[in-house]
Amino acid sequence: MKEITVKQNDANQRLDRFVGKAVPLLPESLLQKYIRLKRIKLNGKGAKRDTRLAVGDVLQLYINDEFFEKPREENSYLKVGTPKLDIVYEDENILLADKKPGVLCHSAGVWDYNTLIANIQAYMAQKGEWKPREENSFAPALCNRIDRNTGGIVIADRYTTSNAVHQCSKLPPEQWDDFLRWAFDYEYRLLGLPAPDAVVYLQVDPAVSQKLMTGRYHGDESKKDVHEKDLEYLARSRKAAEFCAAHLGWKTVSCTEGDAMRPIEDIQAEVRGLAAEVLHGRAFV
Repeated sequence: MKEITVKQNDANQRLDRFVGKAVPLLPESLLQKYIRLKRIKLNGKGAKRDTRLAVGDVLQLYINDEFFEKPREENSYLKVGTPKLDIVYEDENILLADKKPGVLCHSAGVWDYNTLIANIQAYMAQKGEWKPREENSFAPALCNRIDRNTGGIVIADRYTTSNAVHQCSKLPPEQWDDFLRWAFDYEYRLLGLPAPDAVVYLQVDPAVSQKLMTGRYHGDESKKDVHEKDLEYLARSRKAAEFCAAHLGWKTVSCTEGDAMRPIEDIQAEVRGLAAEVLHGRAFV
């Protein structure tokens, strides 16, 4: 339970609107429900949602702690009351969603919960298939992204390997070995998720990646999402991916030559060759 005392600048606001501003992660549907259930009290008593607040009033909020966190992309799913998704296909490993034009895949530099990833994470959390407070290694993520004004199918994966890179980038390097051992034991042994027969790491030079993104957005850097803009995060992720590849036996395919991408046909041929080795029972060399 948390208490909030109404100050002069907040006086004369409606109860529901004040709480909505004070607890921005709380969905509107839950806000109204908690007022009805008296989990939001005014001076120790239940109150109607349109009650006007006065200076010195004290609100008691019997709300889960996560709703009081500072809004950021990682917890934006909490704000989603009813996920808006057009799911094309779903199984225990992947989810395919039809993204409509006008919808962002990720937030674009400012906090936003009306994104595809926030709705996917909210969908899985509300179904009980993702428990972020209990799972430090796993978070649903997008395999591909589409620009805001473009529609199409987006794949959300539940693969441990791609998420391992993302999580390692948040940890100091001296903790990577212990984290990876824990994460793979948890995902593959305890949860029983299928382990990959092989992993191919498609390595792209960060400078080339930035050049491609700048071209995609026609030089408008503001269109990059929160991860695309964060060069430090991208550098940490690159370092973490190379560590994982070296220590976990992943095969690396370099996708760049100099300051440009290799031809798609060449990259495809190399990946197909590696896949053929696995399909024919030969281990990576």
